[in-house]
Amino acid sequence: MIYSDDGGLTWNTAGQASATGDEAKIVELDDGRLLMAIRTSVRRRVTHSSDGGNTWETPIPVAELVEPGVNGDLIRYTSVRKGFDKSRLLFSIPNHPTQRRNLTIFISYDEGKTWPVKRVISPIEAAYSALTTFDDGTIGIFYENGEYENYQLNFARFSLDWLSEGTDSWSPSSAVAALSDSEEMLSVSPNPASSTVEIKYSALQGRESLIEISDVSGRLVKKIVLEKPGRSSIIWHPEVSTDGVCFVKLITGGKMVVRKVMIVK
Repeated sequence: MIYSDDGGLTWNTAGQASATGDEAKIVELDDGRLLMAIRTSVRRRVTHSSDGGNTWETPIPVAELVEPGVNGDLIRYTSVRKGFDKSRLLFSIPNHPTQRRNLTIFISYDEGKTWPVKRVISPIEAAYSALTTFDDGTIGIFYENGEYENYQLNFARFSLDWLSEGTDSWSPSSAVAALSDSEEMLSVSPNPASSTVEIKYSALQGRESLIEISDVSGRLVKKIVLEKPGRSSIIWHPEVSTDGVCFVKLITGGKMVVRKVMIVK
C-alpha cells in the first residue's frame, strides 16, 4: 500500500498486505481501521490494518463476493461519524465464479463483515467498474459492458432506494452542512488558471495561520502568513516557471485543508 496524507503532494510506502493479488481497493472503517479488498479468483479476499497500513491481517475470502478475478470497486457511501443515519459501504464486481458477467453492486451495513443487499446492473458480459457518489445521495457507476463484440463504456446513475429495491433510502442528515463548512474554509478560482488565482479562506482563532503553495514536485512556491482570523481572500500571480498542478494548503487552528489548482501557461 502507498498513501498520501497531504492531498497527493507527497506519497509514502506502508506495509505489504498480501504476497499475491492485485487491483486492491481500500476504505477507512468507522473504528479507524483500514479495510482492503484484493482481487483474486473465485472470491474477493479482504484484510484489515489497525496501524494505518503498516501491518495487515491474513487476507480471507468473503463468501458473498464471488468473482472470476477482475477489477471491482469499493467505496465508503455513508458513515455515522459524518452525521448519516447509517454506515454503508458499496462494492461492485462481476458476480460470477468464472465469467466476466453479471455486474452487481453490494451494500454492507456492518463495515464489510457481510454484504446482504445486492442488485445486478448488467446481467450480460461486463468487466471493470468504478463507483462514485453525488451530493444528492445518488450513486454512479462507470463500467465496461459487453453489449457488442467488444466492451462498451457505460455510465449509470441511480438512487439508494433503487439499489436496495425500496428497503433503504438516503438522508443527508448533518453531513452536508459539515461538508459545506470544509468547502467554505478554502477555495481557489478560476481552475484551471493562468496568470491570476483568487484564494478565498477562513482563518481560525488560535495558532498561526498560513497558506502554503507548492508545485507537484513538492517545491514550495509561495508562503503567506495570515495575520488576522476571519474570512478573506488573496490574489496569487503564479511565477512564469510555474506550470501544471499546484497545491494550495491552508493551515489554521490545528486544521489543514488542501485544494488542487491547475496552472496553464
